[in-house]
Amino acid sequence: MSVRARSRGPIARNCDRRGRWRGLLEAPGLWGIRRPALFAGVGLLASVVLAPIGNATAPGSNGRIVFERLRHADGPAWGEIFVANADGTGVTRITHPSRGTEDTNPDWSPDGSRIVFARAPSAGVHSIWTVKANGTGLKRLTPRCPAGRDIPACAADDGWPVWSPDGKHIAFQRLSGPLRPRGATVNTAKRIYKDELVVTDADGGHVRTLVWSGPWRGPRRPPGR
Repeated sequence: MSVRARSRGPIARNCDRRGRWRGLLEAPGLWGIRRPALFAGVGLLASVVLAPIGNATAPGSNGRIVFERLRHADGPAWGEIFVANADGTGVTRITHPSRGTEDTNPDWSPDGSRIVFARAPSAGVHSIWTVKANGTGLKRLTPRCPAGRDIPACAADDGWPVWSPDGKHIAFQRLSGPLRPRGATVNTAKRIYKDELVVTDADGGHVRTLVWSGPWRGPRRPPGR
């Protein structure tokens, strides 16, 4: 049985370009943008709503670790998903995104057979994918959209995926709808029409909104920044 774990390289950021909180940093002294409602909501969903037990991590002995490894050299960050044994041996690359694209926020399925993650290109919508633990069977769950296009031209911008403890569902944040002010991009918008907590079956089917938190109104920066 594999357990869920995450790792960040020393240059990892704690927020993505959408302003979504991405967890803890190994590098001290950096700051980011926190999305408290999403952070709390996804955790609550995974631990309470989707299963009768409160443990979001599958029980069992320690197994492999899944993590994102970032490369950064004179250009956009480039992140790939790796797995390794608990003692650090057997490091294996699982995903192969194009340069300038981050595969991020990986999460093990409870049975250790698949990994869900968010794919974040340097331009265009973010999307949710799953892949088998050996790197095969890559599957996109987010509606398809031409490369480099944003919402509202694309149906959705998705991020922060997590498995339910029973492995039957995946929950994630979905941004969709018109952007304000008119003509803004996702990176510059002050307001996005829908900010939802969405749940799907593990294969991406039966998409439904669990929580609509109202319009997304932009990042909230720490005082003095």
